[in-house]
Amino acid sequence: MPETDSAAISMARSSDVEAKDMSAVSDPYIREQLEKRRKELNAVIASPDAAAPAASLLALLGEVDSALHRMDDGTYGICDECHDGVEKDRLLADPLVRLCLDHLTSDEQRALERDLELASRVQRGRDLRYDLTLEFEEAVFGKEKEITIRRMETCTDCKGAGAARGKAAVTCTQCGGRGQQRFQQGFFSVARTCSACGGTGTLIVDPCTTCKGETRVQTEHTILVKVPAGVEQDTRIRYSGEGESGKFAGPAGDLYVVLNVKAHKFFERDGDDLHCVMPISFPQAALGTELEIQTLEGAATIKIPEGTQSGKAFKLKGKGVPHLNSHGKGDLIVEIRVQTPSKLSKTQKDLLRQLSETMVVENVPTSRGLFEKVKEMFS
Repeated sequence: MPETDSAAISMARSSDVEAKDMSAVSDPYIREQLEKRRKELNAVIASPDAAAPAASLLALLGEVDSALHRMDDGTYGICDECHDGVEKDRLLADPLVRLCLDHLTSDEQRALERDLELASRVQRGRDLRYDLTLEFEEAVFGKEKEITIRRMETCTDCKGAGAARGKAAVTCTQCGGRGQQRFQQGFFSVARTCSACGGTGTLIVDPCTTCKGETRVQTEHTILVKVPAGVEQDTRIRYSGEGESGKFAGPAGDLYVVLNVKAHKFFERDGDDLHCVMPISFPQAALGTELEIQTLEGAATIKIPEGTQSGKAFKLKGKGVPHLNSHGKGDLIVEIRVQTPSKLSKTQKDLLRQLSETMVVENVPTSRGLFEKVKEMFS
């Protein structure tokens, strides 16, 4: 960056940007923003660098000026028509901006004015969505996966200007650079977006050969997606700034990775708890036994006591899904189902007949009970 005259630098650093007439400002938010910008501009001018970088000044002005403007009557206020961009003429007429421009070289002034002109046309890029399919275990324990997306990125040759190198956009002759055309319809004046420039106020006569004047090109980009442990179906992971780049070097949108979790072959998930059904035989239920069951972290043992009834549930604490972005895990709930054999050999039938003679059950109808009724309602 070219060096600035030392006397000018000294004057810039010793002079404080005077606060604007606060009596003209009634809104406390606007007054706060004015004071904030005054202090920040002082910091830019007092920078230890030989000259204030035009890019830093542009970022500073663009951040605040998107909501704060000098109104036609000389006061300051919120201009609804200017929320989406920076108006070059209004910024350059601001005495705070002029004070900074006075201490920039001619090359830096031209660069800044060119950037301000581009800033008035910038658009935020589109958000993107990517559907990522995970195995059940990957959703439970977390996983890192690389994905490749196609997106529009700012052209590196023209830096998002759309014009060829060494060329610049020219003022639209149809709207005079205003981006709108006014038509008289009877007693009313109607404003419409300029059909020639599309509302930008400028025309690209010599387009960039790479992006054909579109300011962006389509590329493929690889991103490492870090899936945390404990995610569920339709969980969205947001990656800020990984969407499409905006037109005219505008800010990029966001990327949303939406997770699709495959079903497990026998585990069902309820929040962070896992449920499964374990079939056992009548002798095992009557006499009691120990069963080995496979969990997501390996084998575990369940002790079935004597006389266990079908539908009895056993809880294995801490064998469920990890709590998302927290400590601890859910539980594994194992429901016992006593299976009745559908086919028996002659020997088995004889043994069961002998057993039935020793067991007497009164076959009298009874109520299901309140618990069973409630359970059926919610199942």
